[in-house]
Amino acid sequence: MPADFAPDAFTLFSTFNKSKIEGKENEYWSKAEWPLEQINALHAWANSTDALITTNQKGEPCVTVQQKLMPRTSAAGNAYLLGVTSNPKKAVEATDLF
Repeated sequence: MPADFAPDAFTLFSTFNKSKIEGKENEYWSKAEWPLEQINALHAWANSTDALITTNQKGEPCVTVQQKLMPRTSAAGNAYLLGVTSNPKKAVEATDLF
């Protein structure tokens, strides 16, 4: 039985398109339009006790997020990657009701 997960605190979507520039065919570029509501939710989550605060290689405090890239095809037939950024998932503890 699959694990149940708490709802996302925020979800940000991006599309990643393969470069058509000669010599950069293995590179991707991205443009995203993130709703302010979701950016505010990210900010609230990042400043809550739910966020995992870490330090990056530069010594800066950071939050850890989860990202997933999924292959998709546009209506025009172009292949791209759909990127989803959200808070890390924690399985919800099942309670024994019996």
